[in-house]
Amino acid sequence: MMRHLCPPLRIAAAERQIVLPRKWRSVVLDIIRKLELRSPLSTDEKSALRATFATVRTFDRDQDLLTDGEHPAFVGALLEGFICRQKALAAGQRQIVSFPLPGDIFDLNTFVVERMDHTVSALTRCRVAVASHAAVRTLTETYPRLGAMLWRDAIVEGSVFREWVVNCGRRNARERTAHLFCELAVRMTEVGLANGQSYPLPLTQANLSDATGLSVVHVNRVVQQLRADKLISLAKGRLTIHDWNGLALVGGFRAGYLHSGDKARARWPFHGLDQGEGDAAA
Repeated sequence: MMRHLCPPLRIAAAERQIVLPRKWRSVVLDIIRKLELRSPLSTDEKSALRATFATVRTFDRDQDLLTDGEHPAFVGALLEGFICRQKALAAGQRQIVSFPLPGDIFDLNTFVVERMDHTVSALTRCRVAVASHAAVRTLTETYPRLGAMLWRDAIVEGSVFREWVVNCGRRNARERTAHLFCELAVRMTEVGLANGQSYPLPLTQANLSDATGLSVVHVNRVVQQLRADKLISLAKGRLTIHDWNGLALVGGFRAGYLHSGDKARARWPFHGLDQGEGDAAA
C-alpha cells in the first residue's frame, strides 16, 4: 500500500465542522467573485452557492483533507491557507501536482469518481468550505449555467496539470522555478491576493522541491540565483517579483493555459502574458 507522508484525516465532525460563521461569509463572497471574473451570477445563483458551501472545516498543517484511494467525502472550496494536490511513492517521496488557491473549488470531480487518485494536503493551517456530493449535484442540476461554470474551472485545472507536466519534464531547474513563481503571481493577482508584484508564499523549500521535482539543495541554489539576478526576493513567507519580464523570459511563461477571462486579465499588473506558447519577450 502507498505510504502517506501526512497522517490520514481523523476528525470528529463535532470537533471541526461548523456552520459557516458570519465573519467567513465575506470569504465565500471571494469564491463568488472569482466565478464572476468569467460571467456575472444571479442573486439566486449566489444564494445557492452560499447554501451549498455553508459548512467550514479547519485543517492543521500537514493534515490530509482527502486521501489517495479513499472514497471522497466532500467537494471543497478553499477559504484560507495553502493546500496542495500530491502523489506519494512507496519510499516516501512525493510530487506536488498543483496548488489550489483561496477562492478555488477544488476536486469537483470527486462527486463523479468512486475513489481518490491523489491526496489533498494542507501545507499551512487552512479553512475549507465543504459541500456534500448530493448538494453539489442538486446545485448543478438546479442551476445548469452555474454548473457549466464550475465544470469549466475543472477543465482549466486539466490545462494547468498539462503545463506542470511540461514544466517538470522539459524545463531546466531555473526555468521551472521561474515558471512556477510566474503562475502563482498571475493566479493570485486574479483573486486579489497579490499586492502589485508581491504575494504570500508560505512554502518551505521542501514544498518547492516537491512541486518542481528538484532536490532541496537545488531549489535553494536556484532561488539564490534568481535573487542574485535581481529578479525576485523571498523573505518572511512573501515573494516579490522585481523584474517581471526577466522572470517570465527565464521561465518561458505564457498565461494562455490559464484561460483567464477579460475581467481577470484586466487585473494583471503585467502585459503580454496571454500570447502563444514559447519564451516570453523581454
